[in-house]
Amino acid sequence: MRKSLSKDRIVRSKGEIQAIFQNGKVYSVPDVRLRIKCNGLEYSRIIVIPVKHFGNSVQRNLVRRQFKEIFRLEQERIETGFDLALVLYKGRTLSYDQKKEAFTSLIEKAGLLRK
Repeated sequence: MRKSLSKDRIVRSKGEIQAIFQNGKVYSVPDVRLRIKCNGLEYSRIIVIPVKHFGNSVQRNLVRRQFKEIFRLEQERIETGFDLALVLYKGRTLSYDQKKEAFTSLIEKAGLLRK
């Protein structure tokens, strides 16, 4: 069993990222904002974007890896066919459990959580 997020589950194209930000719906909790857009694929994809002044590169990459791991673990509970863009803002320092809770609450607000 693969224990990392496969490359096809990550939004990479600049045009696709711009489309998410131009046409996507927005949901937010403190320090995290989620934008979603239908992608027409049989699976959902994610991109994690810390804002420009979100600590140093080590902190940005750590939080990016953590949210991708949360997505990987929860992707079976998430509806398929959507592109997700998580924008992370500098604020209070969140533990892994708080990040997981924030991600889950955003998915619930967006109505993407399978029952």
